[in-house]
Amino acid sequence: MFRSAALCFLAVLLLAAPAAAQDLVAPDLDEQPADEADVPEPATFGFIFNTSNLLLDIDAYQGGFGAKLRYPAYGIRFLTSLRAESSNRMRQVGLGITYERPFFIGRVTPYWGLVADLGFQGERVEVDTQNYTQIRVVSGSLGGVLGVEVLIFDFLSVFGEYQLAFRGARTSIEQAVEGERSASMTTNYAFGADLGNNASLGLVVYLRPLGILDSADEE
Repeated sequence: MFRSAALCFLAVLLLAAPAAAQDLVAPDLDEQPADEADVPEPATFGFIFNTSNLLLDIDAYQGGFGAKLRYPAYGIRFLTSLRAESSNRMRQVGLGITYERPFFIGRVTPYWGLVADLGFQGERVEVDTQNYTQIRVVSGSLGGVLGVEVLIFDFLSVFGEYQLAFRGARTSIEQAVEGERSASMTTNYAFGADLGNNASLGLVVYLRPLGILDSADEE
């Protein structure tokens, strides 16, 4: 199951990467005059500050690093998270990617897209070497998104979106009591949409102005 999830994650990555790489390659302007050169517009880089629901609770902010590459015709978002705790030997790693395709571009930009993520979490609660509980969880998801991005300023936007995704998690538990070990493994699946206040809401701070609001004012 998780081999399939990894392949799906790579499929979304391969869908987004060629388009991004094509726009990042510097054009050869020596072959034609500058005014006739088909120069692709560069990507605009932004940092993402994400929350997990529309209530903006402080505890709802997602940990990790979020970034976005915005092109005229599409956008690519990345999220990576790392977490470690010494008290229970907890380790958590996550990686996600979202491909956005706008219906049209303006101050309010509705979009659709694809999202995929993979994650691992491990935890060990130990009394001593003969008595402990160790939990490992590998998870992944693949689905579609439907959302809207609203520009507050030319360098600052807020976005909200819903997901319709397939999610899976495999959990393995190992226990030891007085040196006697036992192990179990379970696999859980879920498919559905994040509706109501479970939608994703976030802010994007771009490192350079997009120029969209200036164009709208000129019109």
